[in-house]
Amino acid sequence: MVEIKKIEVLSLAKIIALVWVFLGLILGIGVGMFSFILGNILGGAPMGMFVWRSAWLGIGGFIFMPLLLGIIGFIIGLLVAWFYNLLAWWIGGIRVELEREEED
Repeated sequence: MVEIKKIEVLSLAKIIALVWVFLGLILGIGVGMFSFILGNILGGAPMGMFVWRSAWLGIGGFIFMPLLLGIIGFIIGLLVAWFYNLLAWWIGGIRVELEREEED
């Protein structure tokens, strides 16, 4: 058995931030597509008000969702690693059984 006693805080924060950026890209694409479709459906409003709002919401979804979720993911990664290190110091780390594969 091997015990994970400590996680490097910045290392985990960067990995989680990157995962959340990709999640933000997927969500941003969904928000963008939904807002463009909604803008076209409601496009008959006076002066095309909904079209421009939905266009800006769509563009914002593509740009700001990955950015925002990346920042949130980084902060969560920092907190999770810090909290894990605190608990691992107090009650012990996660125990993992590893097996080495033989190379041919």
